[in-house]
Amino acid sequence: MTQMPTRRAILATIATAPLLQPMAGQKSVSFGYGTYAMQTLATREALQLIADIGYDGVELCIMPGWVTDSATISPETTRTVGDMLRDRGLVAFAFIDSLGMSNDPKRRDRNLERIKRAVALADRLRISPVLDTVLGYKSADWDRVKHAMADEVSAWAEQAKHAPLTIGIKPHAGQALDRPEKVLWILKQVSKLNVRVVYDYSHMQLEGLSIAESLRPLLPHTATISVKDAKGTADHPQYLLPGDGAIDYVEYFRLLKNWNYRGFVSVEVSRMIFDQAGYDPVRTAHLCYERLRPSFHSAGLS
Repeated sequence: MTQMPTRRAILATIATAPLLQPMAGQKSVSFGYGTYAMQTLATREALQLIADIGYDGVELCIMPGWVTDSATISPETTRTVGDMLRDRGLVAFAFIDSLGMSNDPKRRDRNLERIKRAVALADRLRISPVLDTVLGYKSADWDRVKHAMADEVSAWAEQAKHAPLTIGIKPHAGQALDRPEKVLWILKQVSKLNVRVVYDYSHMQLEGLSIAESLRPLLPHTATISVKDAKGTADHPQYLLPGDGAIDYVEYFRLLKNWNYRGFVSVEVSRMIFDQAGYDPVRTAHLCYERLRPSFHSAGLS
């Protein structure tokens, strides 16, 4: 009898397939974790931990200060990442960076250079990630800067137009891009197929929106989803681990199922947490999995 391939084997094939569109043909919702929360761990240790716990994929942090920084990553580390993705069946579905925008032309040039380096890293790893980034500025700046923001996002998309990389813009509480209608405006102005949304309800929650009213307009444009909890206000937020706030993840995941989302749901641990004394990246990765996995099952997501 022919043995059916395991789920992890299938994911391994996706992870190493050459130059696929982001999550092309994905039939289900998968569960991921980010190395943003694992700055103190060696690359091999972090990826081994994520796989051993049972996560399906990883969002690689390519920010300055991380060993996988797109500007400084060594050939040895690149080989380690590629080997671990293949051997452990992990999908590297996203990169996380913090580009941010300002009036400084040097910052604009820096952002384009970082996108260029992210493209090169994706190509070396033979993956097709979403580049997860916030845009910056303050909420009150929106009317003044929105056209400049659209122009810069368009330039980012142009930089990556022939690449296996999708630009993922993340709405963020308190920043200029803080509400669904603003995101849709940017997308309309840019009108690029390789610009999509990274949806993180914690930011919408701080803006006073429900899951449904913020998710419904953005889900058709969403490439990947980040999860964490939050309390406070948009001006004075406190970001929390999933399960430490008021988000109903069963309701949330049922909406994803009912609205036919296909892609990754990935834990993002805030710097507010991992900068605290005594933070344990290993325990935290286990805890988030243990808390959220039952919600996947209760919502009918395998």
